[in-house]
Amino acid sequence: MNRGLELALAVACALTWVGASTAFAQDADEDTIADVEEAGVDTDMDGTPDDLDTDSDGDGILDLHEAGDDDLETPAVDTDMDGLPDFRDLDSDDDGIPDAVEAGDDDPDSAPVDTDLDGDPDFVDTDSDDDGIPDAEEGADPTRDTDGDGVPDYLDDDADGDGIPDFDESAFDLDGDGIPDYLDPDSDGDGVNDGEDSCRLIFTREQRDQDGDGQGDECDDDIDGDEVPNADDVCPFVPDRGQADTDGDGVGDACSFPDGNEDGWDDGLGVAGGVCSASGRDAGGTALALLFVFFLLALRRRPGAAALVALFSVAAASPAAAQEPAVERQDFSVERFRLATDRGGILDAEWAAVPGHLRIQGALYFGYADDPLTLYRHGDEGEHDRVAPLVDHRTTASAVFALPLFDVLSVGFELPLVLYQSRPALGVTDGLGSDLGELGTTGLGDLRLVAKVQLLNTERHGLDLALMPTFRVPLGDTDSYFRDRDFVFAPELLVSRAFGAFRLTANLGYAVKEATQLVNLEVDDEVSFRVGLAGRLAEIGGPPIEIQATLAMAFSASREAFDNGNQTPMELRGGLTWDAHELVAPFVGGGVGLVRGFGTPDWRVFGGVRVGLITADDDPCAGEEEDIDGFEDDDGCLDADNDEDGIEDVRDDCPDEPEDYDGFEDEDGCRDLDDDGDGVLDVDDRCPRIPEPPGGNGDGCPSEVIDTDRDGIADGDDQCVDQPEDVDGDRDEDGCPDIDADEDGIADTVDRCPNEAGPAENGGCPDTDRDGDGVIDRLDNCPDEAGTAERQGCQAVQRVRIERDQLVITDRVYFATDSDRIQRRSNSLLDNVAQVLERHPEIEHVRVEGHTDTSGDHDHNVDLSQRRAQAVVAYLVSKGLAAERLEARGYGPDRPVESNDTREGRAANRRVEFHIGDGSAAEEPQTSEAGGAEDPQTSEAPGGE
Repeated sequence: MNRGLELALAVACALTWVGASTAFAQDADEDTIADVEEAGVDTDMDGTPDDLDTDSDGDGILDLHEAGDDDLETPAVDTDMDGLPDFRDLDSDDDGIPDAVEAGDDDPDSAPVDTDLDGDPDFVDTDSDDDGIPDAEEGADPTRDTDGDGVPDYLDDDADGDGIPDFDESAFDLDGDGIPDYLDPDSDGDGVNDGEDSCRLIFTREQRDQDGDGQGDECDDDIDGDEVPNADDVCPFVPDRGQADTDGDGVGDACSFPDGNEDGWDDGLGVAGGVCSASGRDAGGTALALLFVFFLLALRRRPGAAALVALFSVAAASPAAAQEPAVERQDFSVERFRLATDRGGILDAEWAAVPGHLRIQGALYFGYADDPLTLYRHGDEGEHDRVAPLVDHRTTASAVFALPLFDVLSVGFELPLVLYQSRPALGVTDGLGSDLGELGTTGLGDLRLVAKVQLLNTERHGLDLALMPTFRVPLGDTDSYFRDRDFVFAPELLVSRAFGAFRLTANLGYAVKEATQLVNLEVDDEVSFRVGLAGRLAEIGGPPIEIQATLAMAFSASREAFDNGNQTPMELRGGLTWDAHELVAPFVGGGVGLVRGFGTPDWRVFGGVRVGLITADDDPCAGEEEDIDGFEDDDGCLDADNDEDGIEDVRDDCPDEPEDYDGFEDEDGCRDLDDDGDGVLDVDDRCPRIPEPPGGNGDGCPSEVIDTDRDGIADGDDQCVDQPEDVDGDRDEDGCPDIDADEDGIADTVDRCPNEAGPAENGGCPDTDRDGDGVIDRLDNCPDEAGTAERQGCQAVQRVRIERDQLVITDRVYFATDSDRIQRRSNSLLDNVAQVLERHPEIEHVRVEGHTDTSGDHDHNVDLSQRRAQAVVAYLVSKGLAAERLEARGYGPDRPVESNDTREGRAANRRVEFHIGDGSAAEEPQTSEAGGAEDPQTSEAPGGE
């Protein structure tokens, strides 16, 4: 081949190579990706083929940036190596976040964002913020912004905003709450933000940092900061670079403390209650400001155990071995507050009176106490410097129930619950041989079972007296100061008395306990005393609120009273009860410790509600509310005038003592025993209205006054010198006795209303008609229900009629033959009698008489009539009538009303009668329309049968 041909072939080959290179290197859209690689495809299906589309996949990032470089001869980059080059891949780095999101904006002309400035744009960077947590995990929701700072988590190097970079927190879930640490501002769940947590990976709510180096003791390898590692430090909690250990016991001289009884507690320490003081951790005077404020401390969830502690090689070492570990006996209760079992009680002080039969009582309350048990150090001058609380914040609740029975007995219970309590960490630095364990937060207290037996009552004896044996039954755990270690028997003696608007109660008790001891605190049998005082604002025209206060204290029964302050709790409590309704009474209160006996807090607050049940059948005044004033509170009725002296209680200075109406200050409602105030009682005072000067002869008169009849009116002014004035409010100034002031024919001495004319049948008082039905009250079977005269003032048909001295029954009382058993058909008749007597309390005495005919033996008939009268009385008492209002008397055949010679006469003589009066035997009973008898079919049987 000649040179010309060779040259031609070379030129042709060169041209061919140049042409091919030129074709490969064509880049119509100038995106640095060869058209030959882009041709024939329209990835984003926008109608523009990729070789002409500057953003082939439509992700907002130019192909120019996704190509990987500007060399047309190298293939386009495929970051996630999924076979799809980045310019056609909507998630180039396969991190779950679309490239369009990672681009940073929707401007294709701007360069893609590179958050961590590592040279790789976010869309090809699997950890865009370089926090060690892949975008695939952080960007599951690209819009998530945990800390709300406007930066999505996958681009935020502190996603939870706790001040700790995500790189240092990782995706581990330390506290097991389902939230990874980099998104959890409290990774260890101890309630302290990670950025402020001195040991953010160890649960430590107390945040102790003894050496103040910012690293908490739980994760500090040199707790005391003396540059000796804990593992080598003979006294790791006390700075001691010299590491002196004179006795070679492994415990440095700097942290040894006297422990004579080897209980692990410094002999200089003691245990007591709270009580605000000038030293230690005290609540201060805020208790008084909170005395009448109710709140419930919000419960905080106690996290689960943080197991990650084992991952750390740095741990706080315990002392070597010689110091005894601290022994903490927690088997006694530090709860000193109990709620009185019924509504009559004053806060925690029980009332001696028992509520009415089946008047069910209940209550629920919540409370908070601050520092009821503390650790203190004896000072050089006898003072007590508080070290720390053994029980700090304590929130409690309690349910109370009482069931009164037969007006003399009440049985009930109280179930207490500790909702939450806490305390700081305590250990060697506090004078202990070892760290104390955590305190249980929630538990049951002692179930209190109560039986109140009333012995005396105010109406008869002037005060209420009751015995209340109490049993405390342990239910919860015997730790954490929830309850006593065994059963406790605690009888109490209760005495109470109401004085007008005021109520006073006192409780004296003795508790038999199983002994236990904690440091210098001996818990054993104790004597308790409570006194409560309450005043009702409604009595002085105020709202239905009672102001209450109690003083509660106790002292050891095994020592002299008040010998040890830590065994002598004393607390002053106060509160308000709102008598919102006869069945509902909310209350709030608080207390402040006075003496540091165990269980006495610095201060406490509490609040709750009492409820009761009075059924319509039991409540004769179902339409009105009981006034709860200490006077007949069990009848469910408003007592507007307790002493019935005609002066309403709201205006009566002595609502429980009737006015004597002697013409001197009769409007105040009080008895005036010495009208002229000369010290000589009116009953002995010859001149009750003229004071005797000091040094007189004691007759109550001035020496110069002549008063022949000694009625207090000088003879010169006395129209009846020889007859003493009767001082009855009627013309008392004339000196003459007014035998019948109202001139109604009834002498004032027996006239119930001496200044108002009225018939003898009504005791000299004018007849009234409360229901306005035309039937006067004393003859009205239903005085508070309008009825008709034909039905004795009632709406229902009556079988009883009230006459002057007798209840006349319109049917017979039937008995079984020769028996005192009342036949059932007579029940409705006797029920009617009971209803009438219940509605007429002014009928103070009813004599139930039994009569027979002359058939049979006389003595047998007398006995039978007596038993029948007693059976009727017993029936009426079973219907609620007081037994002292009723008298049973059997006359046998001795008082016939008809002749016993005829069958009809004998039937009429077999009867039961109801006589109103004093039961005098001299009074001859009158005949009823139809007396009581046995079944007429057997009326001729012997003995009146």
